[in-house]
Amino acid sequence: MGLLKSTDSYEIMLLKNATRKDVMNTFHFNRWPIWTEIQRTEKQPYQLVWSADNKGKTLISHIQDFIVNLDYLLVRGENVLEIAPKVRSLFQQHIFTKEEILHLWAQAQTQNEKIKSIYQIGVSASSTFDLDVYAIFGTLVNESDNEVRLAAVWSMSYIAWPQIQELVHKYAVSDSDSEVRDVAQALLRTYETGIGLGFSL
Repeated sequence: MGLLKSTDSYEIMLLKNATRKDVMNTFHFNRWPIWTEIQRTEKQPYQLVWSADNKGKTLISHIQDFIVNLDYLLVRGENVLEIAPKVRSLFQQHIFTKEEILHLWAQAQTQNEKIKSIYQIGVSASSTFDLDVYAIFGTLVNESDNEVRLAAVWSMSYIAWPQIQELVHKYAVSDSDSEVRDVAQALLRTYETGIGLGFSL
């Protein structure tokens, strides 16, 4: 997804066991029209976008994100507080809860399990500061596996809190691996423009 500005209003819902057809049928049944379709490029994943108000003021995107290999719904715009609960209700059986995501992290043992879980945590992070999530990324500063720390930096590019910059700075300055430092430094440079390392919205 890339970095969202901290002033943006949005909510992300991480999907499980939901196909593109499932998503399309649900929105069609509820008479929410397709607003636009964004094709996949080398830097941007495929997105199918619906309008919740027929005016494009509040949009719901189904994003198939090849960067982190996750599918999710992104609600953004003027009426997120009103629309997001409706979307969550429609897809109740297909959306990870925060508790499920944190449980998967607690159970992760292998490198692949940790990396997948870290991406899930970053992508699904609330638009408002979450101490539980912040603490996980803080702990990962001391992770011994370079690939896991690298995944943590990429994952933080999906989080728009000002507080996350402090952690990114730690990775950029003091990480023992040059690739992790380089990616963290590149992410720090994007904070001025609000465009992340993934794709901009």
